[in-house]
Formats: sequence, C-alpha cells, structure tokens
Amino acid sequence: MEPTRLTVLEQEMERLRWELYQTDTDPRHLSEATLLPISKQLDALIVEYYKEKKKQM
Repeated sequence: MEPTRLTVLEQEMERLRWELYQTDTDPRHLSEATLLPISKQLDALIVEYYKEKKKQM
C-alpha cells in the first residue's frame, strides 16, 4: 500500500523536527544560518500539510 500524501508530509515534518532538536538550542544561536533553512522548510511543510488536510475534508 502506497503511503498517502499526508503520511509522507508527516514523516518529512518529523524528520525536520528531529534535525532542529539536534541543533544547538542556545537561544543566542536561534537565528544561525543552520537553523533558519530547516525552520523555513518545516514551516512550508506544515502549511502544505494543512492545505492537503483541508482538501480531504
């Protein structure tokens, strides 16, 4: 059985969350170049996830 689009998005969101957790969590470093791209990717996936979920309702 092929995973649904929502499942794929959920898995990718979890992977990116894990990446964020693994980075330095010192508040002074929250704008570091390593964190911002991951955070932006995660934000975009969350938006895409909720758009997809809305379509399925």
